[in-house]
Amino acid sequence: MKEIIEKILLQVPSYTQIYVFGSVLKSCQPGDLDIIVVYDSKAYPNAKIYNACKDMNKILFETFKLPIDLTVLSYSENDSINFVKEVKAIELKHFLRSRFLNKRI
Repeated sequence: MKEIIEKILLQVPSYTQIYVFGSVLKSCQPGDLDIIVVYDSKAYPNAKIYNACKDMNKILFETFKLPIDLTVLSYSENDSINFVKEVKAIELKHFLRSRFLNKRI
């Protein structure tokens, strides 16, 4: 199981923080996997963050067999609206550990 976690985390783009929120945290039968990518807009100008997330999205889809719903926010956007906190998102690495290693979130 650690291999699955490492495989996914290796695909996380540099200069980002990845979070999980939504039904996958609350339901036994979620409809999708909601992901928030908080990124450095200087490292990923002009929406290049979507391309940077392709491999991560592919592995997440293959692992969970759920559609990936990607929300992207620059660090400054997230700071101004505090979206991660508002939706009670958790870091991807903590979510993966809870799923595959039965660790509490």
